[in-house]
Amino acid sequence: MKLSQPLKILVGIATLWVVIYPLAMFVTWLMLMALAPLTGGRGDTPGPLFFFIFMIFMLIAVGGSWFRLALQLFYLSHIILNRAGNDTARVLLGIGCVVLPLVALPCTYFLYVLPQRPPEWALSRPPAEATA
Repeated sequence: MKLSQPLKILVGIATLWVVIYPLAMFVTWLMLMALAPLTGGRGDTPGPLFFFIFMIFMLIAVGGSWFRLALQLFYLSHIILNRAGNDTARVLLGIGCVVLPLVALPCTYFLYVLPQRPPEWALSRPPAEATA
């Protein structure tokens, strides 16, 4: 599957977002919990500002999850349709896209999407001719 250079850059930015997103959400969650007492609540209940920030945070979290799922589907289709790739690498990256996308998506990007031609070791080799 051949992609234009601007589309490759866009996919790279999307992949970077998917890698940075969990760390950003974790830091945001910690800040939200640390600042909950300062949002104007009385006693043990947080104030309305907390719930407003929490709602925005949850919308971003759900949107980010859908975005990651869409990117995983793109990468899986790219792996499946890339017949020039080594079968072992394609299988491992395909499983990795489902099981551990934070590692497999950038690997797939730098191995098969970004370069014009993947490295020789990542390409499939024609079957050896049988000699009698």
